[in-house]
Amino acid sequence: MNFRLGSLEPTLAEAEVHLQRERIVPRIWAWDHTVWADNDVEIADRLGWLDIHRRMAGRAAELTEWARALVEEGFRQAVLIGMGGSSLAPEVFSGLCGCSERGLELLILDTTDPEQIALLEERLDLAATLFVVATKSGGTVETLSGYQYFRARLAEQEGGRPPGEHFVAITDPGSSLVNLAREAGFRRIFENDPNIGGRYSALSLFGLVPLALAGGDVGSLLAQTESFAQLAERPVADNDAARFGMLMGRLALAGRDKLTILLPPALASVGDWIEQLIAESLGKSGRGIVPVLGEGADDVAYFGNDRFCVAVVPCAPDGSLDAAMAALADRCVEAGHPVAVMPFAGPEDLGGHFFFWEFATAVAGHALDVHPFDQPDVESAKVAARTFVAAYERCGVLPEGQTVEASPRALADFLALAAQGDYLAIQAYLPASPDHRQSLEALRRSVAHRLDIPVTVGFGPRFLHSTGQLHKGGAANGLNLQLVRRVDPTTDLPIPGSSGGSDGMTFGTLQRAQALGDGEALRNGGRRLLTLELGSDPAAALARLLS
Repeated sequence: MNFRLGSLEPTLAEAEVHLQRERIVPRIWAWDHTVWADNDVEIADRLGWLDIHRRMAGRAAELTEWARALVEEGFRQAVLIGMGGSSLAPEVFSGLCGCSERGLELLILDTTDPEQIALLEERLDLAATLFVVATKSGGTVETLSGYQYFRARLAEQEGGRPPGEHFVAITDPGSSLVNLAREAGFRRIFENDPNIGGRYSALSLFGLVPLALAGGDVGSLLAQTESFAQLAERPVADNDAARFGMLMGRLALAGRDKLTILLPPALASVGDWIEQLIAESLGKSGRGIVPVLGEGADDVAYFGNDRFCVAVVPCAPDGSLDAAMAALADRCVEAGHPVAVMPFAGPEDLGGHFFFWEFATAVAGHALDVHPFDQPDVESAKVAARTFVAAYERCGVLPEGQTVEASPRALADFLALAAQGDYLAIQAYLPASPDHRQSLEALRRSVAHRLDIPVTVGFGPRFLHSTGQLHKGGAANGLNLQLVRRVDPTTDLPIPGSSGGSDGMTFGTLQRAQALGDGEALRNGGRRLLTLELGSDPAAALARLLS
C-alpha cells in the first residue's frame, strides 16, 4: 500500500508507535478480547474469521465437486437469498469470479421490494433454479419471506423435483433455519462456524458456497488469501493492514471521518462490501467512519477537509497501475487530501483483499475505542418494524408515519440544516432499477456539489443491514433522507404463510413497515430525518426534486 499523506505523515508514524507499544498485532492473533473491551461478550466468539480461510482450504474440493454435480443434474441458475453479510460477498463473487462454463448463473435477492422480486422471477427458469437461503441467525425476516415466496411458486409447478430439492441452507448450528430446512426437505444444510459475525463471513461457507456455485475457483482464492494473512502477522513496519487500520481510526478521530473509497465501475460491488464492513463495525457509541462510494474525478473539487481517500487501483502483472485510477489518486493528493493507494491485481486476489479490510477494520475499532463485532443499533429498527407489522396484522392497515409530500421546497428546507462535517444519507425504499439509480446519482451529485458534503445512497431495506448501524449509532453528523413510495396493490406480491387480514402480508407492506421502523429508531435516537412520500410515480417525483 502506498500512503501519500502530506502534512499528515506524522499521524502514520504515531499510529505505528502505538501498534508496537501496545502489541496490537500479536494480541489480535492471540484472540485477545482486551484489544477492544474489558469483557469478551461478542468478541471471544467472533474471531473465527482470522483463520477460517485455513480451515476452509480442506473443503475446497468438496464444494467444487458438489457444485459440479448440480450442473450435471440440470441446474442452470442459483439465487442467493440473504441480507448484509450473507449477500454482499456472494454478489462480489458473482460479478467477478463466476464462470458460466463451470457453474451456475448466480443471482442475488436481498430486498423486500415487490417490483424487484418480480423482475428477478422473470429471469428464472424455476425448474432449473437452486435457491440458497443464507442467514446466520436463521430468523432474518427478508430472507425467510423470500424463501416462503419462491417455495410457494415452486409448489405450483407440476412435475419435476419436490420443492425442497431446490433449496439449500447456510446458517449457524442450532438456528431455527436448521429445523425449518430439515422439516421442509432441503437438499443440503451447511452449518457455518458460529464464531464469525455476518459481515466477517466472506471467506466462510456464507461466501464460499455461492462462489463454488458460480463456478469460481475456491481453492485458488483461499490459497491467495493465505499470503495476505501472513502479511497481517508481520511486524508493524511491514504490516500494511495494521498500519492502515490504525491510520483510518486516528484520522477519523482528527475529523477526517469520511472514508472516500475510489473504485473503477467494474469493482462497484467490492465497494458495497467494504461499505457494510466499515459502517456496521465502526459506527457506534457516537463515533464512526462514514464510507463514501460512487465519487470520481468531477467530485474532488467539492471534497471538504473531512476526507481520507482510498484508491483501489487495478494493476497489471508488471506492476503498472491503471492510468485513470492513478490519475484520480493524484488529483486527490493535489487537492490536499490524505490518500492511500491500494493495488488490485485481479479477482484472484479478492480473498486477500477481503482479509485485508477485515483485519484493518478490527484495528480501526481499537483506534476508535469501539466494539467492531456487535451491532447494537440494528435491532432497534427491527423491533420498531415488528411493531408496525403487528399493527397491520391487527387492523389491516399500516400507520401513516411522519411523511411529507416530496417537493423541492421540503428538501431544500431540510438540507439547510447541513453544516461542515455533516453528510447526507439518501435511503431509498425503491426498486434498485437502472432508472432509479441514475436519478439518485444525479441527486447525489447535485447535493454534494451545492453543499460540499458527502452524500451516500442506499436502497432499503438492504442498507439497514450495512449502513443502518452507522446512521443510528455513529456520530450525529448525518442527515437522513428517506424516500418512500406507494406500491400499486395490483402489482404487490403476497408473502405466503404470513398473517394480517384476509389478504395477508405483502412485500410492499413489509417494506413500508421497515421504512417506518427505521424512521422511528432514527427519531428516537435524536437523528435528523426527513421522510419524503414519492407517491405512486416515484420517477416523476424524483424528477421534480432534481428540477
